[in-house]
Amino acid sequence: MGEASMTPARARAALDAEARRTRRGSDLQRTADPRRHDDGRVTPDDAADDAPGLWSWVVTAGPRREASPPGLPGALGSVAALAARLWEALRGRLPMLSPALLTAPRDHWTAARLARRLRLGRVAGVERTTADLLVVRTEPAGGAGAASAPGAVQHALKHPLSDRARAALRCETEVLALLSADARIGTRWQALLPVSRVHREGVAQAWLPGVPASAWTAADPGAARRAGAHALAAMEELHRRTGRHCPAGPYTASWVEPAVEVLRREVPACRTPAGAAALALLRGRLEDGLRAAGELRVGWTHGDFHPGNVLLDPGGGEVTGVIDWVQSQREGPTEVDPRMYAFALRHRLSGREFGLCVVDALRAGGLTPEDRALLRGSGDADAGAGAGRSALDPAAEYALTLLTWLWHVAGNAAKSRRFGRSHRWTARNVLPVLRELTQSQTPSAPSRPTGSPAAA
Repeated sequence: MGEASMTPARARAALDAEARRTRRGSDLQRTADPRRHDDGRVTPDDAADDAPGLWSWVVTAGPRREASPPGLPGALGSVAALAARLWEALRGRLPMLSPALLTAPRDHWTAARLARRLRLGRVAGVERTTADLLVVRTEPAGGAGAASAPGAVQHALKHPLSDRARAALRCETEVLALLSADARIGTRWQALLPVSRVHREGVAQAWLPGVPASAWTAADPGAARRAGAHALAAMEELHRRTGRHCPAGPYTASWVEPAVEVLRREVPACRTPAGAAALALLRGRLEDGLRAAGELRVGWTHGDFHPGNVLLDPGGGEVTGVIDWVQSQREGPTEVDPRMYAFALRHRLSGREFGLCVVDALRAGGLTPEDRALLRGSGDADAGAGAGRSALDPAAEYALTLLTWLWHVAGNAAKSRRFGRSHRWTARNVLPVLRELTQSQTPSAPSRPTGSPAAA
């Protein structure tokens, strides 16, 4: 039996086994720059041409490298192969970021060197991220007084630690150039975008004022939802200014195929027979559901819109900046951004992983009443309905929930190899949704839990 023809029951059983195995011991736009050949071809799939630039890079120019030992004769080769497999298994159970005690001395030395070389002033902060970036905050030399002086500029220097991170910075820089030059967004939105300067060592962006919306999630859930309403209202303005309602069918391939291919390449569980069958089912559900949606609003989308990427004034009442545009699309479904924010906020407030929050939504038939209230408070009328309708078709609602999840996990897997090889991340964010997909055969009538989805 072929991989794609595996029955849902067998796929579900195999995915359950894979989840148990990975959890064992794991407690520790259209693209701005499609990677084209000289003759203009884009391989392996034309759909990658319309995907976020980093997805295209992973699919076309950044093939997955298998861990393979050098060719050694006889017993030495067998020992080397076994050692390589053991190392891969161990690495998948390690934390995604090395302890700061091990990396901090080198990171601070690198930050000081870069600040001197680029004449950005003194180093005010250093952070290593799971996206393979070293983010260095700089301020004018002279301390806090000089930083607060009129005309003083603080910077965020993003220094890539891998080829993937370098490609991501190039993609984000080009997206920001296109977006800021789009006259439709207006002066208010132009002021919310980072201004970038490209250097050999990375990208320096003027430090935007404000506090991340995520700062409110731990202290006050009510304040977190009020901040979320302001963030979503700002994004709705961008969607309204740049979006238009049109049939979703012609865009389905560019919204789905590159992201699915990223999962196949980067997540080992998605290359098993069960994983291949689940991805084939995912493609079919998305294609059918997006066709059922009829018309959707298509425009500039952020693609990774969560509380950590939105800055607000200290009172939480006004958006002062939106950052991290790597996964942006110029012609994306605007319904994805508010759903992404709602799931991310629920993840932060409940402590449940993003993938499990998506499973809750799939079982509930879509967004929870609490999420819909948040979106209505932001003025986002299209987040729960298509053009001219009060509610989406159930299959379309199911598909948009799946598409939001797909963009989230594919975006993380594309940013860094550490996501795909992490057993913990895969077991909590990828496999639960694929298992739920194989269990639910009728998206028009999804199963509903008896209690609150967030508490299921």
